[in-house]
Amino acid sequence: PQNGWAADKLVNTSPDTIAAFLAATLKARQLATNQANKAAVLDLMKQNKFEITPDFENAYASENAPTYHTVDGGFKVADMDKFINDQIGFKVVPAGTDWRAYTWLKPLWQAQTALGIPLNPSIADIKGDQAK
Repeated sequence: PQNGWAADKLVNTSPDTIAAFLAATLKARQLATNQANKAAVLDLMKQNKFEITPDFENAYASENAPTYHTVDGGFKVADMDKFINDQIGFKVVPAGTDWRAYTWLKPLWQAQTALGIPLNPSIADIKGDQAK
């Protein structure tokens, strides 16, 4: 998952803000990961006073590859299961942790829907209260 995490206060007081932020982030990611837009993205950055070094420009393709950053903000449930199990094995996460109990995908799904992106993960892929 590459979309980040939210504090309880924001989740509870303004969930629509989270969905709007995710929609904007995903829209920007779709633009940046389309390699045909490289010149336009770099020009936009220059217009906004970002320093574009040759190393930065040369790394653009790999750093903005669609295989590096998902354009839908989603993930495969099996990948998340593996990630959490690995973290349990490293003793970073307590044994028996079910990530679904700590993950609220509604804002992501709202953002994906607003952008016309298929839900990823799909509601059917998620088991638990949030899929109801």
